[in-house]
Amino acid sequence: MAGLVRDAVARGAKVLVGGGELEGAVHPATVLTRVPEDAEVYRTEVFGGPVGVVGTYADDADAVALANDTEKGLT
Repeated sequence: MAGLVRDAVARGAKVLVGGGELEGAVHPATVLTRVPEDAEVYRTEVFGGPVGVVGTYADDADAVALANDTEKGLT
C-alpha cells in the first residue's frame, strides 16, 4: 500500500487524509485526489489497505466511461 501511495504522490497526486508508512502491519487509511492516470493505484484494485482514490467526471456518461476504462470495467 505504501508503495502505491508513494508512486501516486510522486506523479502528482495529493494526499487528502492519511498516507505515510505502515503502522505495524496496517497501512493508515488514506484518501488520494488528483491521481494521474499513469499512477498504478489509479487502475489497480486495492487490497490489503484502506486506500481510496477520489476523482471527478463531467457527467454520468463520463463516469461510466472512466469506470469501464480499467482491466475489468464494471463487472
